[in-house]
Amino acid sequence: TTEIYTLSLHDALPISRHGESPGYESRDGRTPLMSAARKLNTEAADALVYAGADPDQENLHGTTAVMDAMEAGCAAMLPALFTRGARPDHENKNGTTPLLLAVRLRVKSLVAALCDAGASVDHESKKGVTALLLALRQKEMREKKQEKISQRKSARSSRASEEP
Repeated sequence: TTEIYTLSLHDALPISRHGESPGYESRDGRTPLMSAARKLNTEAADALVYAGADPDQENLHGTTAVMDAMEAGCAAMLPALFTRGARPDHENKNGTTPLLLAVRLRVKSLVAALCDAGASVDHESKKGVTALLLALRQKEMREKKQEKISQRKSARSSRASEEP
């Protein structure tokens, strides 16, 4: 079998000639489309989608090309994947949508790109969580943490002013 690590258009086209589907997974669980997305290679992504690669295919870990690109910091690839058929509200077998992942990662540019692509902040996962609810919980936790830090600082300065 052909492992695709340095994916170019030249590498993407022979997949079908070797009897592998465009959705073939390498030993590390990545599909060729995931590799193309991580490398911001829209030309290879086009060839793979044209050959039948499913942009929403999950690997063994439940990761899609969109999620893999996000985790690799390749937000610039998201619009290209969406124009090739990836769904911004695709929920993987673990109950995670790309928007839930972006909120968990706390990357505003990813959240914005997904919302621009039509991802719903109110899409409820299998676990009953929405991206909006998760973001609100994270904000509440940050505020509580900030409050505790402020209280500690205030207590320290009070003690320092009481010392002779």
